[in-house]
Order: sequence, then C-alpha cells, then structure tokens
Amino acid sequence: MGLKVFKVNALPETLVANAMYMIPNGATDVKLYLTNNTGTVARVLTALADFTSYSLPIGTGTGAIDLSVNQIYKVSLTAAGQKTISFTNAPTEAMTIVIEAVGNVGTIVFPAGVVNVTGVTNTLGSVKTLFVLFWDTEKYYIINVAKIDA
Repeated sequence: MGLKVFKVNALPETLVANAMYMIPNGATDVKLYLTNNTGTVARVLTALADFTSYSLPIGTGTGAIDLSVNQIYKVSLTAAGQKTISFTNAPTEAMTIVIEAVGNVGTIVFPAGVVNVTGVTNTLGSVKTLFVLFWDTEKYYIINVAKIDA
C-alpha cells in the first residue's frame, strides 16, 4: 500500500484513505492531515516547514510494476533475455513513472498501447537507460529516454 500525498489549499469534503494532505498554514508552514484506511483523519500535525523536495522508494523485480506501491522501478538487463514491463493498480490520477534499465545485454518490452512520443528508439545505453513515462489515467506515454554511456 502506498501513501497518497496531496498538496491542497483546504481539506476536501471527501478524503482519500491512507493519504496525507498538506495545507498551507501561514506564510512558511504547512499543516498535515493523515487519514486512516477508512478515509477518516487519524492525525493532524502542525507547525511544520514546507518542503521543496521528496524521495520515493525504488522497486525492483521481474518487470511487473504495482503503481500503488512504486512509481520508480529498476530493472536489470545485464543478462540475455527479454524483460517485459507490466503495470498494475494504476491510479485514478495522473502519474509520472521512471524506469531505470541497468545494462544493455537484455531487451525491454513495454506493454502494448504504450505510446513513445519521444521519437527516440528503445535502443539501450551502454551503462543504463532511463525511461520516463506519463500516465494520464487512460494511456501510458514514454515522454523521455535518456541513454547513459559512461
């Protein structure tokens, strides 16, 4: 289960379960509302400084990406063979997904229907390749491919 984070100006009437809402509290602070699995406010934290960066966990495995858990994923292409990527539990909101393909011996295959709008082929970099995808709640788009050769 992943924690959904929302930065809003006011607490919405209907709350999402297992979420955190960040609401401005004065000029430099935010107030945090944490909900439980029923969508009820379980905790309120005040007098916290707003943050400008955050970190996300990196998932690894066979190529099946559960988007309710990870949106950053590392796949090994250091051995011959094909790694087929699949997505499960896509959110009802838009999401950016990053796939780090390490190595270039294997090949990576995206699900049918993923649209590559970059004009760049899926030829891999010699060290790794970063694929940035955008999910618009209807379709996945590859919006950037960075080939890393050093």
